[in-house]
Amino acid sequence: MSTKSLFSTLVVLVLVACSGPELRQPIEAVSTKPPLVFTLAELAVEDTSTLPAEAGFRDRMRSETLVEATKTFLDDRLSTGTGTGWLQVTIDEARLLEQALEVEGTAREAIARTPDRVLDALIRVRLAVMGPDGLEQTSVQVEVQRRRPILRNTSVMARDAEANRLIGDLLVQFDDDLTASVRQHLNAYLL
Repeated sequence: MSTKSLFSTLVVLVLVACSGPELRQPIEAVSTKPPLVFTLAELAVEDTSTLPAEAGFRDRMRSETLVEATKTFLDDRLSTGTGTGWLQVTIDEARLLEQALEVEGTAREAIARTPDRVLDALIRVRLAVMGPDGLEQTSVQVEVQRRRPILRNTSVMARDAEANRLIGDLLVQFDDDLTASVRQHLNAYLL
């Protein structure tokens, strides 16, 4: 092995060793509020969300993560006590899509690392109080949406980490809207 190729190999190894891996951040979405306890016998959570046909692999993976995080969050946040009937919780839509932004392509934008993509996340959940006869008594729908710009040349792993942070932020916002909507529209069914 020549000195030149040995030196090149050592430089590459040093650069790889000095650059730390981009770690995926766990989704932090824990409510600080007490659980919403309903005077119903049962809780049923269902996912009916769908993605657009043109959604790619990353969009599907991130959206599935959002759905699972939403289910876990709802299981932790909502509970039932004693009573009759059940609370039907339907995740109508849970999506996290990455969309390209139109950019002018100027030299200034390339140097400044302006955003060229945006993460668009949405959760829409419907809560329906079902009587013992299976008929709907009342319902409420909660919807939250957030968009987060992504800088040009951001790596895929960094975009995934940003998507996880976005899911956490979205669920915190969802928690506030869920609590307010339940207290306003379903208060008669709360313990």
